[in-house]
Amino acid sequence: MSLAQDLIYSVSKGYTKTPKHVALAIYLKTQTGSSEIVKIINKFGHSVSYDQVEEIETSIAEQMIMNTEDDIFIPSIIRKGVFLCFCWDNNDLCEETLSGQGTTHCTNGIVIQTRPDWCENEDEANQPPLQRSKNRSLKTLTEEQPVHFYSKPRVGPKTNFSKQTNNSF
Repeated sequence: MSLAQDLIYSVSKGYTKTPKHVALAIYLKTQTGSSEIVKIINKFGHSVSYDQVEEIETSIAEQMIMNTEDDIFIPSIIRKGVFLCFCWDNNDLCEETLSGQGTTHCTNGIVIQTRPDWCENEDEANQPPLQRSKNRSLKTLTEEQPVHFYSKPRVGPKTNFSKQTNNSF
């Protein structure tokens, strides 16, 4: 499969962007944060250019902004009128530390939605492709800064090792 995508990308001189070439470039940019690595891999013909990665990421972000309703984003794969279930899990690893600080607490969630029979004929592959805007950065729509939640750092139980107990038997 990888070889076939390399052939398509090479024969089209990079005009046809295959999933391998796009995914590899986005992965390298995300994991390393280095534009140079993406540029080097692109010169070898294994990925799209760094500028194209930024265009693709900006197009995805613009599409997500356009699909928001009342400042709430709902993924396009979620079908309206079909039952769905939210599953959340609070992971408290509670590592044992002397001060009680530095323990891991996180919350993960997923959405599960069954596909009824009347949805089976819909094909996500037939969705229109993203419109290419050639923008490499997202323009801010408002001057307002988002409200962030700031919390105080967690402070665990204090230990006092300076006190010595006098155990007499």
